[in-house]
Amino acid sequence: MSTDFVDEGDMEELDGMVDELLEQEEGLTDWEIDFVESLFDWDGCFTERQAEMLDKVYKRVLGG
Repeated sequence: MSTDFVDEGDMEELDGMVDELLEQEEGLTDWEIDFVESLFDWDGCFTERQAEMLDKVYKRVLGG
């Protein structure tokens, strides 16, 4: 099974979402905080699965 990664062009927006969530933290579960912090430390492009989960958390917490 191969892993698909998001395009580098999408990473600027995704990194911005990570930054906003790290500033927010209120409303995030412990698991979500750990997940977002792991993305902050991630080197390279996120996987499609990581990006989908980030988008889900972002929309739930910030309504984006």
